[in-house]
Amino acid sequence: MRRLVDRCGYTAPTIYHHFHDKQGLLDAVLDERLALVLVRLQRLERRSDTAETVREMVGEFARFGLEYPAHHSLLAVHRPEGLEMPPSAQHIGDLFAEVLGELGADGRLRDADVEGALQFIWMLLHGIVSLRSERPDVEWKQSIVEYSLDIAIRGLISDPPDSNCTRAGRDRS
Repeated sequence: MRRLVDRCGYTAPTIYHHFHDKQGLLDAVLDERLALVLVRLQRLERRSDTAETVREMVGEFARFGLEYPAHHSLLAVHRPEGLEMPPSAQHIGDLFAEVLGELGADGRLRDADVEGALQFIWMLLHGIVSLRSERPDVEWKQSIVEYSLDIAIRGLISDPPDSNCTRAGRDRS
């Protein structure tokens, strides 16, 4: 906080008045940045196939993490028990849970486990962003992020039921 005071010109009491503590300041910074990605996610056009919507959302969040790796890493930092995530982070989680819930309701989400799917996506994104950010010495393939996300989504979400197969099966019975 002392370094912040030296850089911004505000007094420590002023900063503490507005943010209460270091965690409050970090959460405000994170919330401001996540509000931008939330807008980007909300502006994505909903596809007729919800799996495509999920894939686009995951890709957009990956781009956010790669653009702002320091902010993304704040999402992975252990939070004191009982301390809620910033509002934008909660809204993003709710948005992902909503579309994954739609897939679960349609029987397309593996094991119909929305919470497990959310955790899987979070782990995948964290791995992608942290490795790309922390290992600039690796010559990452240009398409590795898209490739990884495509493979993961195909493993997480099953194809829509084939109406022709279903109809043919009913016709035989």
